[in-house]
Amino acid sequence: MKKAILSLILSTMVFFGFGQVTSSTISGYVKNGNGDALVGATIEALHQPTGTKYKTSTNKSGFYVLPNIRVGGPYTVVATYVGYKT
Repeated sequence: MKKAILSLILSTMVFFGFGQVTSSTISGYVKNGNGDALVGATIEALHQPTGTKYKTSTNKSGFYVLPNIRVGGPYTVVATYVGYKT
């Protein structure tokens, strides 16, 4: 019985001890010069080492999220909106 409990504890420790992060997230806000949220701005993140691109747009609060992106970087993040410079 003691061996079974010890084995269970060790296997649980090994399982959780070797977990790895396989994705990440970038998030933020896009605002104009007056501090007003830019609804529908396009956000593009470029993972420089691989050239992988991720795109999204801002919500009604100017907030965006790019979930499940590659871990590490560097990233170049660009926001575009009609009538504004990049």
